[in-house]
Amino acid sequence: MKILTIIFGTLIVSILTITCSDNSENVYDDYKVHIDGTVQYFLDTLMWAGGEGDPSGFILTEYEWLSGEPDFEYTRIYLAGEIDSSYLSQTLEIGGVLDTLTAGGFETTIREFPLVVAEKINEK
Repeated sequence: MKILTIIFGTLIVSILTITCSDNSENVYDDYKVHIDGTVQYFLDTLMWAGGEGDPSGFILTEYEWLSGEPDFEYTRIYLAGEIDSSYLSQTLEIGGVLDTLTAGGFETTIREFPLVVAEKINEK
């Protein structure tokens, strides 16, 4: 009888541990990129040789890479996917896929920029 009580108690504790555990940290494990930052809109106003300016579009400022940081040097991070103007000036946590934008190459040097294609977005 005492053994059944111990087994039953262990079973109840195991079930409660599994059902009450916090899995929120694993939400972004399915995404190759996990990043925090503030959404801004970048509009290139510089005069580039041959019109080879940097791309205009949504970017992240004040960012922190949590996973998936590219291994090349860059000056800004562009956003695509589920991003629109409703996110401007908001700090977001983003999960997605990493791609690359390029600019230049004919009259100016080639510049590469990480492009995060957002698939999951949480406001912070």
